[in-house]
Amino acid sequence: MSQIGATWIPFFKGGDPDVNEANAVEAINTMVAESHVRVISVETVYQPKWHGLSKVAFGLRVWHESK
Repeated sequence: MSQIGATWIPFFKGGDPDVNEANAVEAINTMVAESHVRVISVETVYQPKWHGLSKVAFGLRVWHESK
């Protein structure tokens, strides 16, 4: 029976967006290689503010399926 889960991959605050993206992709690839999960979806999460959402990405939420 397969299970659906989510993994949070944070970005470093004030970090270079290109470096954050490269680190996140590397983390996802490592997770897939070590855990043999199937990635369903990757969603960018923005830091919430009192009056709405900010324009700065806060991290990635990776939805995955495992057996």
